[in-house]
Amino acid sequence: MTGLLNTIDKKTEMVNRMAHLTPVQTYRAQVVSAMAMETEFQILNTLLAGKAAQLQLTEYRIFEIFCASEGIDHANAGFEVNYPTHFELRDKQADLNLEN
Repeated sequence: MTGLLNTIDKKTEMVNRMAHLTPVQTYRAQVVSAMAMETEFQILNTLLAGKAAQLQLTEYRIFEIFCASEGIDHANAGFEVNYPTHFELRDKQADLNLEN
């Protein structure tokens, strides 16, 4: 049973590392520098912005297909897709503590 739990923990850690989610996990056991965490947050921000851009484009294309099937001119339909372009994950409490 212990071996299975250890394997699950290792796999979870690997997925978090590949998805650059380790800085947002609160149970993190190893200590990292602030610069390393900032770099991880920037990588995560870039990944999320890329995913948002892809989702925005996909949603717009789905709308174009829907308009074509309904015989509607999608250019004049007034449909607008807005996804965030910036996902800054900052520890505001730590920033406030630094100012004090």
